[in-house]
Order: sequence, then C-alpha cells, then structure tokens
Amino acid sequence: MRSLVLLWLVSLVACSGVQPAQSSADTTDRPRTTLEVRNRHPVDVDLYALDRTQRVRMGTVPARRTRTLVIPPQLLTEGAGRLRFQAEALGSDNLLTREEELLVREGEQLSLTLQ
Repeated sequence: MRSLVLLWLVSLVACSGVQPAQSSADTTDRPRTTLEVRNRHPVDVDLYALDRTQRVRMGTVPARRTRTLVIPPQLLTEGAGRLRFQAEALGSDNLLTREEELLVREGEQLSLTLQ
C-alpha cells in the first residue's frame, strides 16, 4: 500500500495588520486566511488543522484536484501563530503522521501539495 507523501509548499502572500481579539459575531470583518491544497494522490483526503488543544476538520480534497480551504479564524492567534496540518486518506488506513508546523498570520494565503 502506498503512503501519501506530504510536500509542503508554503508561499506567504499579502500579510495584513491584525486586529485585537473580537467576538465571534465580528469574525466576518477579519481577513480570510486560506490554504490551497493540491491533492495529486489517487484517493480523496480530509485535511485537518491542529493547534495545541484541538483538531479541526477543514474539508475534503478530492483525488487529483485542487481546493482552497479557509483556515478557521478561531485557530488563529493575534499576531502570528503556529498551526500544524494533517491529511487523512479516505477509505484507507493510511494516516499521514508527518505534521508540519507553520507560522500563520491572519490574511495569508498558504499552499500545500499532497503527493
């Protein structure tokens, strides 16, 4: 059985100023932080963002497709914070255990390729 290999291509673009913490009702005023995921593997994957206390499912990326996912604002800290990403193959026992920790700022656009 093939293992998915996680190749991280991170491009940091368009950093914007960070506002003080706001209530959840004000999250629409915050800049979107996105992750473009290119899945070059022959199986669909679920992508998760991990911080110190939680594992949040960001969405499914179909096999051999590209999808842009929004990083949940509640995972972003004021200023810059560290997040890890994990891909889990659907219909397979393969779990990518390699977790890359990235420095993420609100409003950035990141890129990730799964091979």
